[in-house]
Amino acid sequence: MESLYGTIIAIAILVMISLAIITISKWKIYLKAHEPGWAAIIPFYGDYVLSNVVFGNSVYFKIIIACNFLELFARFTDIKIFRIVGALISIFMYIKCSINLAYSFGKGKKFILGLIFLPFIFYPILAYGNSKYVFPKMRYII
Repeated sequence: MESLYGTIIAIAILVMISLAIITISKWKIYLKAHEPGWAAIIPFYGDYVLSNVVFGNSVYFKIIIACNFLELFARFTDIKIFRIVGALISIFMYIKCSINLAYSFGKGKKFILGLIFLPFIFYPILAYGNSKYVFPKMRYII
């Protein structure tokens, strides 16, 4: 049983380190996109700024807020379909956001897969690499 607790603690530490790496990298990405870097550490405002960086407007932010309300509604009414729908929409928007973030910095399809599946590696590459930010209206949006 002690080895199980040790494994759980090790996984929790790795998750916290990954989240710290992603947050620090988002700070630098926001600065590259001429947005306030401190927005990366503010819960809902960070999503709003990310929406403006990758979409040029607050569409992503509004959809994430709607998914949060679906989750809240599902908890109060015990209707599980809302929880499933909210989770599926959140996953879709995460993928869409990763696609647009890669294109915002001139990266290709392999980089998109890296942002989706290994964000703790590819966010620092995006943040500290030599890529430049291209405003969303000047690039192709899927």
